[in-house]
Amino acid sequence: MKFVFFRSRGPWSATIVGCLLFLFSAGIGRAEGRSATIQAIVIKQAWTRATIEGQRHAAIFLTLLSDTRATLIAASSPMARRVALQEVTVQEGVMRSRLIPSLELLAGRELILKAGGPHLVLTDLLHNLRAGEGVPLTLVFLSAGKTQTITTEVPVYSAATLSAP
Repeated sequence: MKFVFFRSRGPWSATIVGCLLFLFSAGIGRAEGRSATIQAIVIKQAWTRATIEGQRHAAIFLTLLSDTRATLIAASSPMARRVALQEVTVQEGVMRSRLIPSLELLAGRELILKAGGPHLVLTDLLHNLRAGEGVPLTLVFLSAGKTQTITTEVPVYSAATLSAP
C-alpha cells in the first residue's frame, strides 16, 4: 500500500483528509487481496481454484481469526447463486459432506476452512473462475449480538493448485 502526503491547499483539505482517515480506521470499504479486517475479525489466506467449462461448484478456503467470540452465519458472492457452508467428515472410511448453518470462532484462535474440513462452496456458478481473477466474497458474522459484514476478494489460482499458495 502506498501513502501519499500532500500540503494543504485550501480550507477543505484537512476535512477531506480527516474523513478519509476516519473511513480507513473504521474498516469501511472494500478489502483487496488475501486479507481483510473489520473490527475484531480477520480473514486471511483466502483462495479458490479455477474451474473448467460446465463446472457448477467451487470451494473457497481461508483462515478466520477473531479476538472475540463470533459466529459465521452467512456468505454470498455475485459469482454464484449461493454460497454454502459445508463440512467434510469421514465415517466408516467414507468421506461425507454436509451443509452446516454456521461456524463458531473462538476468541484468539484461528479457524481454518480447508479441504477435508469446513469450507465455503460457491454453488450454481454464473461463469467459470479463471486463474488470476478475483471472486468477491461477503461474509456475515454475529458477535456480541451485532452483525458484522466483511467483503473481500478471493484470488483464483490454477486448477493444479492443491493447497494454499
